[in-house]
Amino acid sequence: MHHHQLTCIIVRSDTAAMMLLVATFLAASTVHASPPTPSPNSYTLALHKALMFFNTQHGKLSDHNHVSWRGDSCLTDGKPSPPVL
Repeated sequence: MHHHQLTCIIVRSDTAAMMLLVATFLAASTVHASPPTPSPNSYTLALHKALMFFNTQHGKLSDHNHVSWRGDSCLTDGKPSPPVL
């Protein structure tokens, strides 16, 4: 094997090793760049509060109303208004 061929092989292996190192670094840095996932307990609590809010915002409340200060509302929404004379 000639000296020139041996030098080319060494350079190619160094280049391949450097590319592998860069690819590994980029893959590892993108994994840690994403925001942390909220714990299931926080998500469950937020979902419960959102559902409670939306359930209390509809017209006629049911007997199992969990919001004591809230009464029926918007029962005539969508109905035509009487003409103004």
